[in-house]
Amino acid sequence: MAKAKKFTAFVAQLGIVAVLLAALTGSANAAAGDLDTSFGSPNGFVTTDISTKTDEANAVAVQADGKIIAAGYSSYGGITAKDFTLARYSAAGVPDSGFGLGGKKVTAVANGNLNDLINAIALQTDGNIVVAGPVNISGGKSVFGLARYLSTTGALDPSFGSGGIVTTSLSLNNDIPTAIVIQSDHKIVVGGSANGNFAVARYTAAGALDTATFGAGLGFATTDFGGTDLANALVIQPADGKLILGGDTTVGTTGRDFALVRYTSAGLIDLSFNGTGKVTTNFLLHSNDFIEGLALQATGEIVAAGYSSSPGTDEFALARYTSGGQVDGTFGGSGFFTTPIGATADEAHAVTVLPTGRIIVAGFSNQGLTRLNDFALARYMITGTLDTAFGVGGIVTTTL
Repeated sequence: MAKAKKFTAFVAQLGIVAVLLAALTGSANAAAGDLDTSFGSPNGFVTTDISTKTDEANAVAVQADGKIIAAGYSSYGGITAKDFTLARYSAAGVPDSGFGLGGKKVTAVANGNLNDLINAIALQTDGNIVVAGPVNISGGKSVFGLARYLSTTGALDPSFGSGGIVTTSLSLNNDIPTAIVIQSDHKIVVGGSANGNFAVARYTAAGALDTATFGAGLGFATTDFGGTDLANALVIQPADGKLILGGDTTVGTTGRDFALVRYTSAGLIDLSFNGTGKVTTNFLLHSNDFIEGLALQATGEIVAAGYSSSPGTDEFALARYTSGGQVDGTFGGSGFFTTPIGATADEAHAVTVLPTGRIIVAGFSNQGLTRLNDFALARYMITGTLDTAFGVGGIVTTTL
């Protein structure tokens, strides 16, 4: 199956937040995995109409005060261009009227009728909001685009880049940012792809490329796995600042494989990771395997989640790697495995590790002709087995 859009409509990521909050905290008389009906009462979910055409949320963040920010894009009427879009809600799912215009903030980053959309969001320690996504420039090429917004009002932060916006071209072809993390020193790291290779760039807190200390004087680094490489997830190791970028790569005629690369804190390939700095994992012969999310366990293991696509079916796919970059054979019996949720199409797009070590994976599932692309979650024990105390046999699906 061709790679699908992450989610459709601004409800999507918010609904996942609602379900994850229920799974993490529970609510009165509710079992683990039940919808939290105190959110968007009485439904447990919220939908928000932003434009006259299409609204899609691709990323979400929860503030220290419990407010929730969804980020993605909106497009309007006969205009095909997409614009950076944020929506903020209270912890109860009510639009935050003090943010932007009625809880919504739309920013046209690209000039003219060209596209810009948010793929990733991160919060600074001061609460300000940093987002990243592709921005089209003349000729249709996309570049890394960043924007920073003031948490107080949702206005662009004039102290960041040019009027709150930064654009960076890393190659002569398309550059697509998909992930973002903020270091403890406030520098901003953005991961994605450039010219069909993995790419990672670091910026100062003011939005300038960090050419002094990252990427051998360039401020960015790219990695070629030998095929067409697309990165979708990024994590930073808290102990040493090393960066792990995950996605997928074409490997010969066997389809696409999970792919990971680790960089030092200076943006150089870390050869202590699997001996080459890189690792790939093939789930099945001729399957297409995509990493969409990464998470770190407290003991340093790396959990990668996404989906494996074979003729007629897509399934949630998980793998765990040691801190040295080897597949962890103690996880799920082989180190990697798939979980069928529905009859045909199941795609995981996010993963988190709970303080207990349990793993929650979120995405969507095709539950039949009348339930296409339902929200889907699966919770796993630290060993990789489904947690039967969650939902039904470890799985929850929700149709809105």
